[in-house]
Amino acid sequence: MNESEVPSLRDASRPSERAPERSLAVSLDDMESHFRGLATSAARVSNDLSVGVLDFAAAGNIYGSENILPAQYRAPSAERSQETRRNLERTPTAEQPRASDQARTQILSDFRTMPLDAQAAVRQNMERIENPNRVPPLSQEQINRVYSAVGRLLSTNDGSSPLSLDQRRLLTMGILDNAANPRAIDQGAHDTCNVTTLEERLYTLNPALGAELVAHVGLTGQYRAPDGRVAHLDPANVAPDSEGRIPPHFRQADGMRNYASQLFQLGVINDHWQRFEPSMRFTQVRPSGRTDTGDRLSVNGHVIANETRLDLAKMEEIGRRLGFQSGYIVGNARSADAHSGVVRIRSERELQQVLERSQGTAAWPMIIGVDANHRIFGRLRVTEGATGHVVSIVGYDRRTGTVQISDQRGRTSDLHRVPISELYRATMPLAQSPQARPRR
Repeated sequence: MNESEVPSLRDASRPSERAPERSLAVSLDDMESHFRGLATSAARVSNDLSVGVLDFAAAGNIYGSENILPAQYRAPSAERSQETRRNLERTPTAEQPRASDQARTQILSDFRTMPLDAQAAVRQNMERIENPNRVPPLSQEQINRVYSAVGRLLSTNDGSSPLSLDQRRLLTMGILDNAANPRAIDQGAHDTCNVTTLEERLYTLNPALGAELVAHVGLTGQYRAPDGRVAHLDPANVAPDSEGRIPPHFRQADGMRNYASQLFQLGVINDHWQRFEPSMRFTQVRPSGRTDTGDRLSVNGHVIANETRLDLAKMEEIGRRLGFQSGYIVGNARSADAHSGVVRIRSERELQQVLERSQGTAAWPMIIGVDANHRIFGRLRVTEGATGHVVSIVGYDRRTGTVQISDQRGRTSDLHRVPISELYRATMPLAQSPQARPRR
């Protein structure tokens, strides 16, 4: 989001059998060394859509290695090597429910010729999807629909898909990763925090629909909305970009966007703007500099903006097409668009009341508009003049009056134990917030 979203954006246009399992009894040290080599090679890949601002060899967040978040808000750190070992050593338990054996067999059978790390990642994500302790737990119907969607991606061989088999496997891994780990869905090197929060919400509550929407793009090259409307995508954007080419479990830089998220985000943005007259197109091209994300909104081939131009009200419209009811997007009354679907707050107390009324309902996870330069969010890499940002509220502790936030910039940007008073100040426009840090 950017400053055009605060307070609002006024538009001139108007809507007119189980595969044999391979043993993992190998040296984990050798395996990790192999993975690092593969990841390094993948990071060197570049094409016309390369994201120049990324340094995949650098540690930390894609927006820079400096972590200036207050210590009490930082997410707990974890040793990457230990996490890799746990993932590879994990085995299914008898208590975990299983979806259709035929669907599981098809997916696992297709991946049995892939490297062990890819097999381990797919197996682990399927276990997480089926885990009854997932929040919220998924019905058997939801699980089967996710597997059916990726099954179609893997089984098509009539040449109709614009993607190669390897690309469809990569897309399958992204879909399963998003359904298993929705809080890990990120915006990457693009200013698409708006649709990324909607994507996280969709994969949390209805991952089957998310899988089906993305699988359709992988099979046809076009996005088909739930209401049947088809949005046309630039063929160059249907191929994986420099972030999307890297399998989800190879992420070296926190906050990277996987291939499935690339197609979802481009799909929903184009679906929104192609409903207008004149029709608009959203594309992502090679960035022209470090402050350029490569985002382009065009009318009749002429670029009118280097951004999505999606404010809170337009996010709510997109959410309705995805099946969401209103009441889950929150914005400060001084900056939010006047829209019946956006919950407008005027005080810290009103924000607290919204959280208390909504906790435990279908409104969670919630989405809230904030100022990117408020001190609790650290230093953002944003385009010049941009201050708008949206994040997901994924937890609320009424006893302590604090919230947990999933930030679409990456895991290291997720916030814990944020006082409601501080979050409310972050919703205010920069000039009106006494606690906001000036832009640097």
